Amino acid sequence: MTVGLLQIANSGSGFSSGWQILKLGAGGFITGMDIANDGTQVCRCDTHGAWIRSSSSGQWSPLVTANSMPMGTGLLDDGVLEIRIAPSNSQYLYMLTNGNFYSSSNKGVTWTKQSLTYNASYGIANGQAERLFNYKMAVDPNNPNIVIVGTPGNGAYISSDYGVTWSSISAVGTSTQIPGGYYPGHLVAFDGSSTIYISTYGTGVYVSTNSGSSWSLTSSTPTTHQRMMVDQNHNLWFIDNSSTYLMKYVSGTGWSTLSGTGSPGTGVYAVAVDPFNGNHIVLNMNNGSNTYVCTSTDGGSTWSGTNFSTSFSSTDIPWLSTVSQLFPSNFIFDPTSGGSGTIWCPNGIGVASCSNPLIAGTTAFIDSSAAIEQLVSRDIIAPAGGKPIVAVEDQGVFPLKYNNTTYPSYHYPGSFTASWQLAYAPNNPAYIAVNSNFGADVSGYSADYGQTWTQFSSSPGVGEGGGLAVYQPTPGSTSTTQIVFLGTSTGGSPGPVYSHDSGSTWSACSGLPGTGWQNNLYVSAHLVTVDVSGNFYILNGTDGIYKSTDGGATWSLYDNSLIYGYQSSLECTPGQTGDLWLAPWSGGNPATLYHLVDNGSSITATSTSITTAYYMGFGATKPGGAHSPYPTVYVYDGSAIQYSTDIGSTWTSIGGPNSLNVVSDINGDMNYYGVVYAGFQGSGYQVYSP
Repeated sequence: MTVGLLQIANSGSGFSSGWQILKLGAGGFITGMDIANDGTQVCRCDTHGAWIRSSSSGQWSPLVTANSMPMGTGLLDDGVLEIRIAPSNSQYLYMLTNGNFYSSSNKGVTWTKQSLTYNASYGIANGQAERLFNYKMAVDPNNPNIVIVGTPGNGAYISSDYGVTWSSISAVGTSTQIPGGYYPGHLVAFDGSSTIYISTYGTGVYVSTNSGSSWSLTSSTPTTHQRMMVDQNHNLWFIDNSSTYLMKYVSGTGWSTLSGTGSPGTGVYAVAVDPFNGNHIVLNMNNGSNTYVCTSTDGGSTWSGTNFSTSFSSTDIPWLSTVSQLFPSNFIFDPTSGGSGTIWCPNGIGVASCSNPLIAGTTAFIDSSAAIEQLVSRDIIAPAGGKPIVAVEDQGVFPLKYNNTTYPSYHYPGSFTASWQLAYAPNNPAYIAVNSNFGADVSGYSADYGQTWTQFSSSPGVGEGGGLAVYQPTPGSTSTTQIVFLGTSTGGSPGPVYSHDSGSTWSACSGLPGTGWQNNLYVSAHLVTVDVSGNFYILNGTDGIYKSTDGGATWSLYDNSLIYGYQSSLECTPGQTGDLWLAPWSGGNPATLYHLVDNGSSITATSTSITTAYYMGFGATKPGGAHSPYPTVYVYDGSAIQYSTDIGSTWTSIGGPNSLNVVSDINGDMNYYGVVYAGFQGSGYQVYSP
């Protein structure tokens, strides 16, 4: 049954008890990959974590978890900078993440934090082109205990005891700094146990022929780098970062730039050599808008296929098939393919493979990313009468199912974007709007609980990021829908705008200040909200809370005692008039959760016992509860999610999700009591069901 528009919960959500991962499926950048001779595969993500794929089952599993990492490991807010498998023993894995070096002797079931550290701010695993450079670490092909690490800006180091102790390789120096303050560091490659190559960005490629006892700079060396690898014929293949030419170094001969018939020229970004046929070389090329495959079967003397266009299909995660570009981070031949020429391609939306990339015409890549979750969450809602809907960076909006057994087949808008916030009309939850405006503004609305979407007829024109609130004076009438839209821009937000025709036209709000509109880009802030009677409220970082009773056209300052920063969340309680909650941030830190009541002329604020309110949300009322139909209130306090069924008087903890990733948003489910969702900074979403 329902009370107003708030559904009284019952059992049957389809979610199993406890915490579980919501199935979205990959969608972000896999920045590197390694394959052992027994078929074990590992890959690393730029947002959070790394994954391992079983050679027997083909199933990916997370490597960075609360169970696998050492006791006391805090929340991790960056991706993995590098991960490698020891070629002679795939039980041994090595990983660089969040400024630390970790080793594992059981395929990542457990990790040991070793003494080597590096300045993580010198080489961030997310957002910079240097995250795609491979490989920053290498393991002796004959001894799994010997590993060389190239840090971003702190030099190169070698360990012969599984990473327990380290010696600096001072002879190769340190990386130069590039614009933005980052250091591209070093690339490392073994050729057997005696010959080792280290590329130092800004200086060049060094070689040691005595297992690292001494080093010399190669003559006429390139001084920048992207890729470096050694093939079975002892050739060093290299892609620089200046002209992006493919180069080769042969001991005793020196450096050469590949210039055979049909030479690929510039724009080379990945190289792979077939371990069963050293003359079979595959390159990834990109002209800025298209990805190509270029091949040679004679060791690089002649090339073909520079006009190959890649095609891509995905049956394991259906929505990935709608993404047109792979943007490979590397190519790697499968050492277990028995000469068939199968290559693996970690890329901008997951991991894919291609069998025998020699056929003229289209080269078919097939996705193999099932179980990888790496999207950056920004918002999640589950309105009464509908189903869960999530908003993420890079890939937009996804309508989900309650059974959580299949991946989505559809997402809006179907192109690269970032969706920052979702909002549904409190008096008609079927109407939902989203601000999706990373680059092109593709913000829009759905009138059917998010199953289909329509882009706004005109752009709000207020920059990227921000938030919005929606209300329908006549429930079900799209033409009169009221929207208040708060965005950001590089020079500071121009201020909120409103629409009274579902985004066909926009006008500047009146009565609001020109300053104090915080830059809520890349954060899950909710600064504008509306109650079931159509009263809009907005939080200004300088003045406090403003109120509008005419659909956002005009505003007046309503409370100047509650002044909080950009990451705060101001939320109207579903089904209630003049009832709000504030999860404030002050000085960059979460503060005490407030319950607010609009008494008609001012706001009465009551503090709760929650003193660190990171994020908050609402869920279905407790069936038969004393305060029904008032919804359940959820809050994340930095370590656990707590809920209240008595309007904040008492709180009960359900613990935190099973993740080391930073929580970036939470919300309850308005259809099922006790069901709550948590979004993460780089690993998608989890759901809790009692």
